[in-house]
Amino acid sequence: MNSCPYCDNQVKDHWLYCHHCNKPLISNLENKENLSKASSQTSHGFKEESSYLYPKIQEERSPSISNEAISEEDYELELKKIEELIEERTTTGESCGDILLKKAGLYYQKRDYTSSIKVLEIALENFTKDNNTLNIAIVHNEMGLIQEELGYFDNSIYHFERAIEYLKELNIIQKLIQVYNNLANVYYTIKDIENSYQYYQKAIDLAKQEKLFVEEIKSTSNIVDVLFVLKNYNRIKDILRQNSVYFRQTGDIFGIINTLIKYGQLYFYLGENYYQKSMKSFENALKLLDKFSHQIPFNYKAQMEWECHLYLGQYEMHSKNYNLAEDRLLKSLEAIRTYEVTDTINQGVILEQLGKLYKEKGDFQKAIEFFTLSGEIYYKFGEDVQLAELKTQIGQIYLDHLNDDMEAIKFLEEALEIFENQNFEKQCAEILHKLGDISINKGMIDMAISNFERAKFFYIEIKDQYNTNLLNEKINSIIDFQYNNDLDL
Repeated sequence: MNSCPYCDNQVKDHWLYCHHCNKPLISNLENKENLSKASSQTSHGFKEESSYLYPKIQEERSPSISNEAISEEDYELELKKIEELIEERTTTGESCGDILLKKAGLYYQKRDYTSSIKVLEIALENFTKDNNTLNIAIVHNEMGLIQEELGYFDNSIYHFERAIEYLKELNIIQKLIQVYNNLANVYYTIKDIENSYQYYQKAIDLAKQEKLFVEEIKSTSNIVDVLFVLKNYNRIKDILRQNSVYFRQTGDIFGIINTLIKYGQLYFYLGENYYQKSMKSFENALKLLDKFSHQIPFNYKAQMEWECHLYLGQYEMHSKNYNLAEDRLLKSLEAIRTYEVTDTINQGVILEQLGKLYKEKGDFQKAIEFFTLSGEIYYKFGEDVQLAELKTQIGQIYLDHLNDDMEAIKFLEEALEIFENQNFEKQCAEILHKLGDISINKGMIDMAISNFERAKFFYIEIKDQYNTNLLNEKINSIIDFQYNNDLDL
């Protein structure tokens, strides 16, 4: 007899729901026929390596483009065959578009994305010449996915939008839904929540309209991440409940793991009272990943692991288990670097958490090192506010723990400049207040008064009467002190 992954009570094999906690149960996990079917669905022109991959649905790809690794020997052999076919078709004047797609896919498997894009551009010329609208859409979709992996998000958006134009013209609804999801994924990555929500919802609405239940399930699974940002927890619960039942009934292991991870996130965001449930969900997801690791490509496995380890690391930090927290966070970093080609915002998030961990442990130099690494990534992606918050934390470490006022002033002033540009008045007031206190301690009276006056302006703007009065008292005290000193002289 098995145990429920949520409440640990014993359950019977034929139950769809736990009769103790009413949560849907995993079923048919050993049914390899169902698992194989779920992980290799194909349709003409687009391929699903898996129906449901965390953190998003696996993007729809051409059958020629595979994520599977390839040996050097097989690569060279396949490349030679493709080159011979291209030469043969060029000689006879036949179109090479479909063969070029295979060549691009081969480069993609070797992670030679630059060469893959160049070949796709030639394929696009071939398909345009042949007026092959469907394959033009396919190439734009592929180029969008690769540009996204390379971090060229504007280019990615352009290609997805072009693919959508052609698919609308052809009225190929299922593929249109899939590219809506791909476009929404990019917007989510660059934190354009409004557009991300819009395109996920377009995909959901179109799937419902056309009664494409599987596409609806996939699209709702994706929109959950946006709903977390919007804190729409009730809708998240409804989606996870529906999807959980579907995945267990179909024996879709990827969907089951995906849903466990989403439940883990949901419980984490609901607060401390739900932390145990959150951790249980993440741990169960990792157990399933290990159990089916022989059937899951390593990069997909890493894609689902990194956030489990991140949240488990945060939980261990909360519980003051610093060594366990460090282990989890380093595993999260290792996992994300397994499948990410370039630095991403997510790497910045993990590095920031490691910085917070080392700060809590009292290893302040290491904390600064990881905050700096995280800040470099945030700067690269234009995340100015996060960068300013990190600079504030580094300045505070220099001030409180390393007794280096000059370095503290440097980082606090850099943070202040960013916050002023972003019109973050509260943060500006707090930093200027802090700089005023530092100036007093260093005997820089005029600088202290200037910082306090500027801080007071921002406190007035945000209607913080307490700190406004406090600064008035500080400024008057400084002026009185100077006046009395002048009299003594």
